[in-house]
Amino acid sequence: MGFRAVSTTEAHEGRRSLLVENADGKEETGIVFQKIDAAPFRDGKVKLEAWVRSELVGENTLARIWMRVDRPDGVGDGALGSDAH
Repeated sequence: MGFRAVSTTEAHEGRRSLLVENADGKEETGIVFQKIDAAPFRDGKVKLEAWVRSELVGENTLARIWMRVDRPDGVGDGALGSDAH
């Protein structure tokens, strides 16, 4: 069965959140993504903000959030500049 994701109204801030659970404990990697049209943001700055709470089990587990940009023509590696600290 792997992972399951459930949309919920229990949120840190804002209106919604996403609960992701390893349903069977067997899978090592779970990925959730959201695709949006980036045209309105072209030639501008985009800020990704998130609050992540995790209950990790095992020494090699981690939780990660990231953003990727794919160019319309498929050229490029999707790398972004960052002001992250």
